[in-house]
Amino acid sequence: VMLLFYVTHVFYQTRMVDKRYVFLFTWNPMAVLVKSYRKIFLDGSSPDWGSLLIASIVSAVVFGLGYLIYRRQMPNVFDAI
Repeated sequence: VMLLFYVTHVFYQTRMVDKRYVFLFTWNPMAVLVKSYRKIFLDGSSPDWGSLLIASIVSAVVFGLGYLIYRRQMPNVFDAI
């Protein structure tokens, strides 16, 4: 979660980031949402729907994997508590 916080450009712009790390902004769903909100509220234009689609797919995949891992580890959680 902390990595996603620092990779989300809330207090700085994407052009300030080295080009080697720009792919992190493409795959970070929160960064895409922040960029889309900036386009809507500051530029008055519509967001990039392709980026929002990619962010939605990445979010769904991460959710699915997390849910599968949680379901497999459920018996161990009760033992740890």
